Amino acid sequence: MKTTSTLLLLALASPIYAVSVNTGGSIVTNQGLFTLVSQTVTFHFNDGSLPSANGIAYTGAGTNVVTGNISGVTAAPPNDTSAYLTIGPARGSSVTITSAYALDYLGFYVGSLDAYNYVDLYMGNTLVAGLTGTGIATIGGFSANGDQGRGIYVNIYASNSSEYFDRVVMRSTSNAFESDNHAFRSVNRSITTSTESPVPEPGSALLLASAFIVLARKGMSR
Repeated sequence: MKTTSTLLLLALASPIYAVSVNTGGSIVTNQGLFTLVSQTVTFHFNDGSLPSANGIAYTGAGTNVVTGNISGVTAAPPNDTSAYLTIGPARGSSVTITSAYALDYLGFYVGSLDAYNYVDLYMGNTLVAGLTGTGIATIGGFSANGDQGRGIYVNIYASNSSEYFDRVVMRSTSNAFESDNHAFRSVNRSITTSTESPVPEPGSALLLASAFIVLARKGMSR
């Protein structure tokens, strides 16, 4: 079953730019969901560390990468027994991802969303768009209440140069924000045509329900 909805969030200042977001990915056994978008590079954290490759580098704490559940601290996304990224006060409250080139796509598998989870996209020091756990859960058709049985693959698209980004900040003010299988696509497609992750066979891929949202941003700098 496929559902589609559209929501426009107005910024408080102009100019206003928007990125599009939908949900939908493919299942890899014991590793959760992966992107269905082509010409991307994917990081799955299976070596237990924050990655740095293909012009993309993660900055955070070594304790941000875990496997399994830690009571009161973190819970693995559904059907994911591999290593994953967890963000929260107990393990490291934020992770910054920088790219050496402009990006027009970000995807990630996320589980047990909470209202205190955040994803901020920047081009340099300019905020392009900000997503909250509540907003992402709304796209998936559920509430951001930490339900450990809920997992979705989130796809974020920039449609023009004013929406491109080269830095992503994933943060959480409480425990925890759990994600895996991060995928990136460069504006220059030739840069991100290889994948670090296993790619599911088309015949075994399960396309999940999708929805669309347009997120506005303010022309501001930090």
